[in-house]
Amino acid sequence: MSHSQFKVFKGKLESFQDLKKQIESFVDAERVSARSIGIEFIEHSKEIFISLGYSKDGTYMSVNIDSANLGKVDLNDTAKIESLMAAEAEKRNGVICHELCITDTNEFMMIFMSATK
Repeated sequence: MSHSQFKVFKGKLESFQDLKKQIESFVDAERVSARSIGIEFIEHSKEIFISLGYSKDGTYMSVNIDSANLGKVDLNDTAKIESLMAAEAEKRNGVICHELCITDTNEFMMIFMSATK
């Protein structure tokens, strides 16, 4: 499913819950079809940018945004990282997409966007 519209949300890493609410509220208020999510950690300001890719033409569905901190991982052990990622995804229903983020303290984070019923 293609999309060409984006909405950017910005805040401190500790304010993830506020950003989550803003994203979910935007999808519901605008009744858009959420398609993708991206995240970037800006080390010097300790902020995160979360981008939501969406379409105004697709089928609206409410979404849930949540995060998982996988802790410090060996970035060379891709099999272990894949296993951790799969375990986190299996804890959720209706995952549309995910994104990865490594913080300034080398913690491996994931965010998920899932469809809600």
